[in-house]
Amino acid sequence: MTILKTWSTGIRLLIVIALFALTGGAGLAYQGDIKDAVEGEDEASDTPGLVEEGEYASPQFDVGITWTDAWAVGETSDPNVDHAIGGNYDGPVASDPDLGDIVFLVDTESESSVLSLGFSPNEAPTEPEVLLQAMGQPTFLQDNLFLSEDAEILLLESNRETAAILAREAAPNDDHLVYLSIVADPGREDYSFWVGLDMYEPDEYDAILTSMADDIDVDNNDVFDVFGPDDILEAIENGPVAPTEEPAATEEPVETEEPVETEEPIPSFDPTAESTEEPVETEAATEEPAVTQQATEEPAETQEATEAPIVTEEATEEPEAPGLITEGVYVSPLHEVPVIWTEEWTLDPNTDEPVQTYPETGVDALYLADAATGSATVYITIENRGDFTPRGALDTLSAADYFESTLQLSAETDVVLSGTGIDTVAVVYVDDSGAEPIVVILEANIVDQDTVAFVEVRADATDLNADLLDALANDLTIGGEAGLSVFTADEIIEALP
Repeated sequence: MTILKTWSTGIRLLIVIALFALTGGAGLAYQGDIKDAVEGEDEASDTPGLVEEGEYASPQFDVGITWTDAWAVGETSDPNVDHAIGGNYDGPVASDPDLGDIVFLVDTESESSVLSLGFSPNEAPTEPEVLLQAMGQPTFLQDNLFLSEDAEILLLESNRETAAILAREAAPNDDHLVYLSIVADPGREDYSFWVGLDMYEPDEYDAILTSMADDIDVDNNDVFDVFGPDDILEAIENGPVAPTEEPAATEEPVETEEPVETEEPIPSFDPTAESTEEPVETEAATEEPAVTQQATEEPAETQEATEAPIVTEEATEEPEAPGLITEGVYVSPLHEVPVIWTEEWTLDPNTDEPVQTYPETGVDALYLADAATGSATVYITIENRGDFTPRGALDTLSAADYFESTLQLSAETDVVLSGTGIDTVAVVYVDDSGAEPIVVILEANIVDQDTVAFVEVRADATDLNADLLDALANDLTIGGEAGLSVFTADEIIEALP
């Protein structure tokens, strides 16, 4: 999966959400192959799919839309329509080889709203809950709904098939509301359907929403699949819900002495290894795990810091970032495990490829760094479970053979904490062989019966503080679970020398 570059100067950012390409206004289109055009359709038509005013047939998909005279096809001379098109289409009725089929309508009574209805291939659908995480990010409001950084989320919900959002622009333009509904049904095989609505006049909200429900008909689809007109009006009165925080760009990447991963990770848990360190706070287990955290390369002089792959207007190539939805949202390609982080973390600028996947070994890998200083790195791998059990893993993770060969720590390393939860095992190591002690926190979490997620945190002891540890617990989740769960920040700090 790759991040798409912008289409032209001044239009909205297009980000990939499981091959979804979000477009201007409240509009959205999906990427995919083109189906045959509607029979008899003039390829040169500037209104492809428009049968007549009030009737539309998608050129690429077997689906149609009808509407009453309460709605009409918009004109590009209308600034609100032009805003919603966002420079991504040739006009208010379009069929694009990459972006799908779309029609933009305007309510004829007040001419104060723009409704976009689109269809696209459904060859790579995602779970609505994952899409919802991306929609809750502040930059989604800015880059995809074209609202300001102070815009408010009024509704953000999903069902088994669809994710939807209602957002309000910040004052003094807080009359502007945006509604977006996206079908993300993994069971749908033919096409996906999405709805975008921009409204600008509070006195017309009720009439516009009611008319959408009564005067718009889309074959086998509902324009209000998650929440309806009454829910929207109630949310407008009640105010915003808290948006999901998103990582902010750091001013300057900070170079660290963290190792750079260059080789393919290979599962390296040795079930025959004997423990040479006495685990702290828990008894040794007898079960033997089969899979473990990936080998970390020997620390070397850090290469020149490079920025994480970010979409820019100047970009000429699409950086490879398998599974990266947007900065702050990642879904592992091989195991479909979501990883979500806030502005406390960022893709590691000191790793050439901070997002990696290895089908041969069944490993997905992600490198993060703390956004404030870049002094702490988080290496996350999601891999096949094998016979892994938390208590069975405890001895192996605590053994010198493991932390010397796999974590590349010295023989002088001490295991200062170790313990297990129901589905989790954690070990804290301190290597004081160098000028500055290095602390490594390793947690392994059973995601499901087939998958284990490993989180390795590495930092100098002087850089490891309560704020950073709290950020691991509160601002990073893997498969819905906190990035740090077995030990509290206080327990870790108290265990350090």
